[in-house]
Amino acid sequence: VLGEKICADPSQLRDSILSIGATILQGTPATFQLLTDVGGLAGELPENFKILTAGDVLSQNLADKLVDLADGGLFHLYGPTEATIYSSLQVIHVPGTPVRLGVPLKWVQLDVLQPGSTNLAVDRVTSGEGELIISGECVALGYWVNGGISAQMTSRVDKWRSQ
Repeated sequence: VLGEKICADPSQLRDSILSIGATILQGTPATFQLLTDVGGLAGELPENFKILTAGDVLSQNLADKLVDLADGGLFHLYGPTEATIYSSLQVIHVPGTPVRLGVPLKWVQLDVLQPGSTNLAVDRVTSGEGELIISGECVALGYWVNGGISAQMTSRVDKWRSQ
């Protein structure tokens, strides 16, 4: 774990990654964008280097750059606040692989409520567009100090689950 000062400076971050011999690096897409902009990692990372990214939208362009750096794979993780951490994972090994939501992690279920559905019909997340519903043991029981949103979300999911 590197300090905030080092992480805020892409050149220092790059130099630290190389000097400590890191084999796995986790960060947000914004951090990785800064690293790829400063350069100097290509061909310098150890064999089987892995990159884990989460916390924001991962663009296709950045994903392709990261896959080129990480021969051990790019691990694209998704997890909104309600899921307390990660809910899904997509492992990318080939540049040009479309960035997707990935597969649900253990104890997580991902479903999509189809737009305009009058009966809240559920299709698996790979089926298309709609509202993503995440359920399982990792989902928080409510929002901190916000009972109104907690009640609203719970009633929507309970109604959906009962159908």
